[in-house]
Amino acid sequence: MDSLTLKHFASLWTLVHYPNGGEKGEWSIDQKLAAIKAAGFDGFQSSADPDFAELGIKHGLQFLGACDANAENYERRIRDFVPLRPARINVQLGDHAMSPAEAARIWIALNHIADDNGLVLDLETH
Repeated sequence: MDSLTLKHFASLWTLVHYPNGGEKGEWSIDQKLAAIKAAGFDGFQSSADPDFAELGIKHGLQFLGACDANAENYERRIRDFVPLRPARINVQLGDHAMSPAEAARIWIALNHIADDNGLVLDLETH
């Protein structure tokens, strides 16, 4: 068995309105990613934003994608990540009203899209 490596990713949403709790004086994405790197993280998590992915490369950080997905948007959500090549994509699937059968159907479809495009998905559960 290959040895496992634990990687630490910071989620950009944790730095919303940072450092002072309001929009005035909020750090730029570039400043936030520099701080994430300086703190020793391996990467960061964010939505499918090309600017974020490019800045992550500038700072030597891996990009972990994050999205919600439901019956109406799941294909678009995953395809938005294809050109960004994230290390993985964390998917928040469905909502409280989604049946287990529908969730399974969508999850299987999502994985087919991901496999066809060289992406790796993780299912977020609570």
